[in-house]
Amino acid sequence: MRVSCVLCLAALVVPAIFMTGCGKPSESTSEPAPSEKKKPVEIPLDSLPPLSGTLPPLDDGRVEIAPPPNWHIPSRSSEYVVRFQITRKRRYPIIAVTGEDYETVFNVSDKGTAETFAQQRSAAMAGEGVTLAQKVTPLRVGPHWGIAYMKQGKDKNNIIDQMIFETVVDGRKYKYEMRMLTGDFEKHKSIFFAVVGRTKFLRPAPSKKPAGEASNEPDAGGSP
Repeated sequence: MRVSCVLCLAALVVPAIFMTGCGKPSESTSEPAPSEKKKPVEIPLDSLPPLSGTLPPLDDGRVEIAPPPNWHIPSRSSEYVVRFQITRKRRYPIIAVTGEDYETVFNVSDKGTAETFAQQRSAAMAGEGVTLAQKVTPLRVGPHWGIAYMKQGKDKNNIIDQMIFETVVDGRKYKYEMRMLTGDFEKHKSIFFAVVGRTKFLRPAPSKKPAGEASNEPDAGGSP
């Protein structure tokens, strides 16, 4: 499967694993130098554009996400935490966020946990026979560590590029996905990463039990 040269992420300080040559995915067999392995990979928040006002808390109060300015927000769906579409009539690009429980890694909060998460997700997708246009790599966007990778799909007669960022917060895996027509990534990459980087993860207050109801939680024997 051919991958357009515009998928290169060099302008956003993404590692060389994402900087493919024009025309096909890169699968380098050379081993990076130790200094390259240790170098943190990140997209600084101040390099990304501002967004519109934050929406009310989503996913049962776990997260606040802001839409790109002037983008259409489709009707709520149980399949998504939220979706943003560039206009009401244009199908692409679209940014969708989903959430699901994921307890294998409770939090992806630093380079080490991001690398562990990358290994897990790479193995899972390989087992499912998923073909990637760009392989999984740890990435920090603003304050959020996670993983990034790319896929391609087809919608009628159009080839669709799929840029994906995943992270895990408090046992909840969030998947950000931007789908766009091939060739449009350069136009919209900064908006996609701004949605990721400017997300606010919240810690909802525990639900209150009715008076007199016994707790099912064991006594920890001290303060948390």
